[in-house]
Amino acid sequence: MLTELYLPVTLMLIGLILRGVAFDFRVKAKAARKPMWDRLFFAGSTLAAVCQGWMLGRYVSGFGSGWNYPLFAAAIAAALPMAYVLLGAAWLIMKTEGELQQRAIRWAKIAWAPMAGGLVLISMATPWISETVRTRWFALPELIALAAIPLMTAVLLLGVRGLLNSRLVRGDASWAPFVLLIAVFVLGFLGLAYSLYPWVVIDRLTIWQAASSPAALKVILVGVCISVPAIVAYTAFAYRVFGGKTGELRYA
Repeated sequence: MLTELYLPVTLMLIGLILRGVAFDFRVKAKAARKPMWDRLFFAGSTLAAVCQGWMLGRYVSGFGSGWNYPLFAAAIAAALPMAYVLLGAAWLIMKTEGELQQRAIRWAKIAWAPMAGGLVLISMATPWISETVRTRWFALPELIALAAIPLMTAVLLLGVRGLLNSRLVRGDASWAPFVLLIAVFVLGFLGLAYSLYPWVVIDRLTIWQAASSPAALKVILVGVCISVPAIVAYTAFAYRVFGGKTGELRYA
């Protein structure tokens, strides 16, 4: 997989490094220099998101050759940053009040249409790009059960749009767009997992072929049983500590 993705992985790492450097240097920079670091932070974030979308598109299509495969990857590379913008704006709606919240609502409205449109186009193109996915999606009776994923996704996205146009999002329901978008991402992951299983690289490598030896998997299992609950616990704790609206910084 890395043989096919060396360049986008390298560019993604450069973008992530640039994000971290820009974030840290902006705090220490003089006021005249802060806009420059803002632009670099934006550039690093955009580069990382675009590269992630390109890698996802190449991965889903099984690294196929031909003009349609890069076009498919480019479509996901354009749609994924919009999904991140929408999710980030929804987070700001939940965490802020006043002028910043109003700006976040506007950003979310701008990002909603490209994200929803990109999701529809990608969903239409995925079975076209892969015969394996097409066969799995449109086989009965699996088609009936699978239809719940796009239908629920459409309902959730329309719910997000409706909330953005209502007064509720500025009050007690400010958390709703973020939670609904999390559900959209989870449904997208479930749809992708269903489409690819049991392939690691579609039509090339299954999970059984890619798996480590049983002894190695036992060691990994022990590590997972320790680390995953710890990650869940401190993530839940962090959300609890930093829950609620962000206000003016005060010290006791």
